[in-house]
Amino acid sequence: MKILESKVPLSSRSCIFSILKISISVLLTSSSSPDSLLISLARETEMAGALVGGAFLSASLQVLFDRLASRDVVNFIRGHKLDYALLKKLKRKLLTVHAVLDDAEAKQISNPAVKEWMDELKVVVYDAEDVLDEIATEDLRRKIESGDSDSQTSMSMSTFDVQSINCRTEEIVNRLEDIVQDRHVLGLKEGVGEKSAQRWPSTSLVDESQIYGRDEIKEELVRLLLSDYVRSTDDALGVISIVGMGGTGKTTLAQLLYNDPRVKECFHLKAWVCVSEEFDPIRVTKTILEAISPSMSNTTDLNLLQVQLKERVNMKKFLIVMDDVWNEDSSDLDMLRTPFLVGANGSKIIVTTRSTNVASAMRAVHTHCLPLAIKAMGSLLHSKVEAREWNDVLSSELWDLPKDAVLPALRLSYSYLPSHLKRCFSYCSIFPKDYEFRKEKLVLLWMAEGLLDQPKSKKRLEEVGDLYFQELLSKSLFQNSTITFKSCFVMHNLVNDLAQLVSGEFSICLEDDKIHSVPEKTRHLSYLTNQFDVYERFERIVESKCLRTFLPRCKYFKYHRLSNRVLQNLLPEMKYLRVLCLSNYIIINLPDSIGKLKHLRFLDLSGTMIRELPKSVCNLYNLQTIMLSQCEQLVELPSMIENLINLRYLDISHTSVKEMPSNICKFKNLRSLPTFVVGQNCGLRLGELRELSGSLTIFKRDNVMSGEDALEANNMKDKQYLDGLNLYWNYKNASDDQGDVAQNERDILRSLQPHTNLKRLSIYYFGGLSFLDWMGDPLFSNLVFLELGNCKNCTSLPPLGQLPSLKHLSISRMKGVERVGSEFYHYGNAYSSNTIKPYFSSLQTLRFDDMTNWEKWLCCGCRRGEFPRLEELDISHCPQLTGKLPK
Repeated sequence: MKILESKVPLSSRSCIFSILKISISVLLTSSSSPDSLLISLARETEMAGALVGGAFLSASLQVLFDRLASRDVVNFIRGHKLDYALLKKLKRKLLTVHAVLDDAEAKQISNPAVKEWMDELKVVVYDAEDVLDEIATEDLRRKIESGDSDSQTSMSMSTFDVQSINCRTEEIVNRLEDIVQDRHVLGLKEGVGEKSAQRWPSTSLVDESQIYGRDEIKEELVRLLLSDYVRSTDDALGVISIVGMGGTGKTTLAQLLYNDPRVKECFHLKAWVCVSEEFDPIRVTKTILEAISPSMSNTTDLNLLQVQLKERVNMKKFLIVMDDVWNEDSSDLDMLRTPFLVGANGSKIIVTTRSTNVASAMRAVHTHCLPLAIKAMGSLLHSKVEAREWNDVLSSELWDLPKDAVLPALRLSYSYLPSHLKRCFSYCSIFPKDYEFRKEKLVLLWMAEGLLDQPKSKKRLEEVGDLYFQELLSKSLFQNSTITFKSCFVMHNLVNDLAQLVSGEFSICLEDDKIHSVPEKTRHLSYLTNQFDVYERFERIVESKCLRTFLPRCKYFKYHRLSNRVLQNLLPEMKYLRVLCLSNYIIINLPDSIGKLKHLRFLDLSGTMIRELPKSVCNLYNLQTIMLSQCEQLVELPSMIENLINLRYLDISHTSVKEMPSNICKFKNLRSLPTFVVGQNCGLRLGELRELSGSLTIFKRDNVMSGEDALEANNMKDKQYLDGLNLYWNYKNASDDQGDVAQNERDILRSLQPHTNLKRLSIYYFGGLSFLDWMGDPLFSNLVFLELGNCKNCTSLPPLGQLPSLKHLSISRMKGVERVGSEFYHYGNAYSSNTIKPYFSSLQTLRFDDMTNWEKWLCCGCRRGEFPRLEELDISHCPQLTGKLPK
């Protein structure tokens, strides 16, 4: 029964912390005239950033602040008869509400009426976002269309209604006024907030008779503690970290280790300190000193305390337990570690934490991660004494656990997340239990919903999203999947419960095929698709008029049918959608009405049977992501797609698109373009797309007229964020030696030399007579995968032996190669048999296939040999090859 830990009820050991902290700060400062609005907004935006703490809605409000402070938006408001007085009134109401939020936050846990009041406030903030987004979108539309005389959308056709915007803003203010009045009825007071029950600091004492199922883990860690060889690479201090979410038994495990008789005998000095959320180096240092020193001064000077601690532990073998460490700042933790560096060999520090970032900052040489549900199981089994009852629990599903048994321990981890991570985590409630998701797609969804802070440095928005993801992963709110795909992630079932709890009715995840009524306040919806999704299933979704996310999830069928009435009648009513996914539905055409979804940022049509995109898609100026992969019937993109100047991700892989739009270079914000098809008219125009990242596959290279044209159009060396490049020529050109054509293709390949950051390179159907030496340049120090296929005119292989990181090499169908010799091993002309490093020093897998004319494989003659790390060699369908293989 490995999963058991404690009989002590968790409810007696944990305190309930706030789940959702909502804080409103200054939205807009008063101004004597609209002319001074921009300066005032900029000043108040900076102030708001300081006033709004880590509350859930603070990040949403910051987006509003930034939008209101935008020069473009301010000028638009000022020049289009929008009611400026309403904005000032909105500011005053929000200030009034802000004054009582601390009290409301504390009371919402136990008072449903206060929770409802807070939810209504959240609805108002969402509605304000929609209004401001509509203003910004109209401003963007006018700029794009005024600069494009060929635009197919007339400015007169705009649905923007100034009077409607004023009316909606007035309605928001009126609702805020009701919220302000209701604060008196609910007894909410200014500047008052009920404090959460105090969490007692942990101690080293433990009742071992109440602990079960820890023997194996404990013995493993005791061996590490008793070993004198557990060290980090840069000092003699062995740090062992125990990482897990709240409720996993980190402290209990540390207590067992601390009180083990073998451990007691091994160390001269021992100390236990509970660090907790508020990092106080003076208190921590004094606590350790009091534990190991019979007499010490009462100084509060950190320098003197650290000097005393250093003197006390000098050349002594010690064990220090730092329990419940939250601070992730490496400089702070280095300061704590410094006095201990003079300890005797074999000294250890045990750190318990909820974050792997803390383990890294403490330079842990061993990290043990604990499963989440241990403490919940212990609490569940507390009153069960019969073996039959324990077997029932063993065979039950984990999601049958009472939520109250674990959520209080998890809530603390959530409550200490910064506001931007709270929003991102809460959004993940759209995923059901055991749902596997990919990091890249989730970041795109966050981006579409406006959950990523605009970077103030040179960081790209995708990098911000990746950072947020890694933070949630480090805190165990996400974990690597072991279900199907290792590259995917999941949320633990109990963490999923927490996400559902904090999102409430604002996010709905339907896990069956029944017809459901969706609450009006719902903003995010995901549902499980049926083989036939009829209109009646979605009829009641119309009740949620402000839906932002429409996300179907496939489970059993590759293709699903969706009622055409959903496309024609329902989708146009969801005019506030940011995310629309229709993947794997059998859809041939999209209605023109999709062009009315002016807020749309994310459109996923992958796996559909769509033949073309309606021209109205080109009016969706906010679109950031278009997914069209595996739309096999799709043959072209709209000519005016260049209007989508905010597009960052465009995927047309595995489609029948014949060429890219002629003005593809206008997508200056494009970050990911997995597939590029070179056309006879547009050529290869990638030069302006300097920010491309990820993997890029280029088809029909032979449509490039010359190497000079390719060099001018591409600037591949400037694309430092690309980590994968796949080059496909027309297979017909690879079949025969065509003289000038073959030389031209070699010139083109020379011009396509990528940035040295590249990690993966594949070349297919190249028709040149030989490869380029840049492919083997040791400066490509990040290249780990290389594949050459169907390059039938080449008579020799490129010099790849000195690529320092190359791990996987595949070469196939090179019928022109008869001999592999020294040219394969060394780069440049400076060949020497006395080369210091062996050739192919990192290569692990080497594959040759269908080399029908290959006869000899010669050794390189290097004194250090070749292939020192080769694990797998696969030679298939090479009938002419004879002789010995290289060593």
